[in-house]
Amino acid sequence: MMSPQARAENILGKVRQEFGFVPNVIKEMVHSPAVAELYFGGIKTLRSASLNEREIQAISLTVAAFNGCSYCVAAHCTIAKKSGIDEKDIEALSKGDAPENNRLKTLTIASQLILEKKGWLNEMDLSDLADKGIDKTQIYEIVAVIGLKTLATYINHIAHTPIDKEFAPLKP
Repeated sequence: MMSPQARAENILGKVRQEFGFVPNVIKEMVHSPAVAELYFGGIKTLRSASLNEREIQAISLTVAAFNGCSYCVAAHCTIAKKSGIDEKDIEALSKGDAPENNRLKTLTIASQLILEKKGWLNEMDLSDLADKGIDKTQIYEIVAVIGLKTLATYINHIAHTPIDKEFAPLKP
């Protein structure tokens, strides 16, 4: 079994290899290698979800705005742009507003509903989401994104994480 220091170095190396740098939020998370592994592993696992990268980034920005995390908003504005989300939609999402893109708007509404209700969706909510093309698979994937992004948000709030220079140019 690896020591905590070895685990931390291992995860930092994987993150650096994946992103080309180690974001400050990961530098904070690595205080507990288990937390950093959970977060990074969760991000990688979601790549096999039914939601695509653009959709995951729209949800991530929705969560960042909902939780008032300037670090997460800046980071996800940058990643959202790379994923192909329109600049106007990125700006709207970063402010907690619905984007113009219909699919991203539907996912934003679903995410906000789940956040506001803390997951306590009733049959009418589920039916309304199903009518908009959001099934339980996607609802659970939205919940997974919310969980990962809430983890990052709370750590950023606790640590007052400075925004990385790689994210700073696109912060709203």
